[in-house]
Amino acid sequence: MSNQVNINKSRYPIDIFIFFIISRIVFLVFGPLQSFFYTNKPSLCHYDCLWYSDLIMNGYQLIPSGHGNGDAANWAYFPVFPKTISIISQLLSIPSYHLFVAFVLNNIAFLFGIYVLFLYVRKEHNEKIAMTTIILMLFSPYSLYFSIPYTESFFFLFTILVFFFAISGKWLHAALMGVLLSGTKIIGVMIVFPMLIIAIKQFGFKNLISFKHEYSYKVFLSLLIAPLGLFFYMFFLDYKVGDAFAFKHVQIAWGREVSNPLNIFYNGLIQVGTYHFYMSLATILGLVLTLYILYKNKYAEFSFLIISILIPLSTSLDSIARYIFALFPIYISISLIIYKYTLLIKLLVICFSTGLSYMSIWWVSGRIFMI
Repeated sequence: MSNQVNINKSRYPIDIFIFFIISRIVFLVFGPLQSFFYTNKPSLCHYDCLWYSDLIMNGYQLIPSGHGNGDAANWAYFPVFPKTISIISQLLSIPSYHLFVAFVLNNIAFLFGIYVLFLYVRKEHNEKIAMTTIILMLFSPYSLYFSIPYTESFFFLFTILVFFFAISGKWLHAALMGVLLSGTKIIGVMIVFPMLIIAIKQFGFKNLISFKHEYSYKVFLSLLIAPLGLFFYMFFLDYKVGDAFAFKHVQIAWGREVSNPLNIFYNGLIQVGTYHFYMSLATILGLVLTLYILYKNKYAEFSFLIISILIPLSTSLDSIARYIFALFPIYISISLIIYKYTLLIKLLVICFSTGLSYMSIWWVSGRIFMI
């Protein structure tokens, strides 16, 4: 990477694609190949992937039956990702290869999301910061979750499309992406807050609420439409199992109950050397980067980050690092800090790539801390 990143406008999609391929090689080649030194049965499907696999093949359960106590059900997993994979697998007449379809679609979604992220950051800042952002996200150790059959890739794609369409004034497009987002993860319904902040920045609070601007109706209609993915799922659950909030109530099977996030964070921090201790450290890093985004007056991104961190944290530290480092503003925040220091960018990419390689080994080896 040169001291000054200058990208011909006709070439930057090619550069993005090359960086994407290199990052996936780090994951797909080094991880699985080295894993044979650690296990005789490497696999790209563990933990939530197994739930999604069953959901794609068999649909939603009528009664809980999972886990040792038989109290877990796949109602906790929102429908957009598994239903998309199921439909495409059926259309291609390869239902038994649904995990391969999921893997391919997730990587396509990730690549497309990265491209939109580049356009978004370039529009908000410049090409140097945009390229730094996408390179950091591509080589992040946690970028492996954008390739495996998890929802992170779909969630990222729909989120960045909402932001991009909103700042471009295409509010109904943003709303439709919001529907898909809120049907992918429960946290997706909170996208209405960043959308509102973007609208206030564009049109002014008084003009917006007084409907003096011609876009006011589109904005408020979009804010009403975006959460419909969640509501559709709730209607389905009410019809299927008689409980519209089954997705929430079943969380107890995973030990997730809403409580004070500060207590959860503190209890993890005092367990030095444990999994929860390291998740607490990841939370600290995520919150520091979130506060830096606020310092840079990126209020929409800040609202998205703080909500997306504190809500999962209010139930458990489990998987919190995965949740945090799948959020695209985290990488914008890092880029805003280091984009002027080319050597530091190179060193961080090397560290990230090494981490991605080891995370890949641990994932295919089924290490429990990769859940």
